[in-house]
Amino acid sequence: MNGIAVTISHFATGALAAALWQGLLLAAVVALGLRLLPETPARVRFAIWFTTFGLMIALPFTSFRTGHTGAAAVTAAPRAWLTIDDRWCLWIFGVWAAASLVRAVLLGVAAYRVHSLWKRARPVSLPRVETLPGGRKLELCVSDELDRPTVIGFFSPRIVIPEWLLNRMSSDELDQVVLHESVHLSRRDDWLNLLQKIALVLFPLNPALAWIERRLCLERELACDERVFGLRALLWLTLNA
Repeated sequence: MNGIAVTISHFATGALAAALWQGLLLAAVVALGLRLLPETPARVRFAIWFTTFGLMIALPFTSFRTGHTGAAAVTAAPRAWLTIDDRWCLWIFGVWAAASLVRAVLLGVAAYRVHSLWKRARPVSLPRVETLPGGRKLELCVSDELDRPTVIGFFSPRIVIPEWLLNRMSSDELDQVVLHESVHLSRRDDWLNLLQKIALVLFPLNPALAWIERRLCLERELACDERVFGLRALLWLTLNA
């Protein structure tokens, strides 16, 4: 049996073993800690969950390097509590590779659709949001292909609003939507979200990682809402001082 294939299959098996107990345990501990601190701001919760996300990605590499990867310890530790035959390791790696391929294809299709939407979106004039703090330029656009506002584009970001919604919003509501999406850009949420999706492609069989990724999406929106509320409150105090 090819030595490289066996090594890779052992890594995949060890990573899966780490995901099933180390990852779930880490996610449970963090979730319990945050539940005990209900007043934690969303931006802090996001930072905690993103750090946990990164640690969970690093766990398989650390474990495999030190020779204590649970299932993969068949070749690294003489007293391993669990051993798996090389053929099973290769089968697990095959499932891992297939799941990664499916996620990669889905991510590629989504990226193509988003790029197409970016090109078809029609710019509208709103000079006051041409730039953001930090130098990121943006455009406000409309599209009839969306059902809610979103921001797309990494190097030339566009805030895209459904055309039907733009026609119904008041000036104040439009300001709030634009500010919310602008906060996403100032936080670099677009790039962080891309890293999340790539991580799921590389580790498709990690249930804890997938759960935390969904948690990050929720906390990201709440963090933006909190910042928008703070900015608008500061503006109100400034105007009424």
